[in-house]
Parts: sequence; structure tokens; C-alpha cells
Amino acid sequence: MKDAYITSSEITLRIPRVVPKNAINKITVVSAGGSAGINYALAISTLLVSGMSNEYAPARQKMAIFRQNFDFYVVTDEKGKIL
Repeated sequence: MKDAYITSSEITLRIPRVVPKNAINKITVVSAGGSAGINYALAISTLLVSGMSNEYAPARQKMAIFRQNFDFYVVTDEKGKIL
């Protein structure tokens, strides 16, 4: 794996920000000496909208939405829709 920092007693790595479609809730380490795994509970943050600017904009006009975690659910400018 790229960007992994490995010592004899610890592995530090980056966790992807985008949630996989099929999360298996297990971490497995495979080496020449064998493999080891552990189950874990994946906690996915909820979508959060904390405010808007220009909330009275007419249809098809731009407004800003102050939000968190939209990327977890692949809500992007290209793939998202606000109704």
C-alpha cells in the first residue's frame, strides 16, 4: 500500500474518504510470514447541512450550502441535486 508507515509493532496508513460500495468491516494484513485480521464496525458520518446563503434565490440561480460529509455519499457538483 502507498503511504503506509510500518514498524515492527505498528502500521499507520490513510483510510479512504469515500465509502466503498461493499464495506466488509474487516482489516487484514498479509505478509510473507502469514496473515492476520480483525473485525471492526464502520461508522459512517451522517450528512449535515448547517446553513445556506442566498436561500431566497430564484430557481436555477446559485446559492451556497454549508455542509459536511457530502463526499461520503458522492454528492458532488456533478452528481448531486438539491430540490
